[in-house]
Amino acid sequence: MISELAPTRELTLIALHGYGLQQLGVTHGELIETPAAAYPWTARWAQALHDACPQADGLIWMSRRFTGPRALMLWQGKGRVQAGDLVMKVPARPLWEGSGRELALKVAKRAKIAMVG
Repeated sequence: MISELAPTRELTLIALHGYGLQQLGVTHGELIETPAAAYPWTARWAQALHDACPQADGLIWMSRRFTGPRALMLWQGKGRVQAGDLVMKVPARPLWEGSGRELALKVAKRAKIAMVG
């Protein structure tokens, strides 16, 4: 499923790009461009940032493959993002049919990924 959400308030995000990474003392390559085998290590980074910054709503970074748009992870819970903090701008659509499938096919074609089935 895919949908589009919008915040109803200003979100406090930890930047894992630019000066944010510089302040942490790591590079984009060290934290973001890691192989799958390093995911437990990057998950520990996320947990440490979650624990160290109770006022933060989540993380924002540039993907290793698509460095233009930002990737976002939000944390839910006390003092974090609550249900009313986000509103649905575009209703959820299944990716296996209709306009959701059309979007998936378009993205796959741009990435030169063959969709089967």
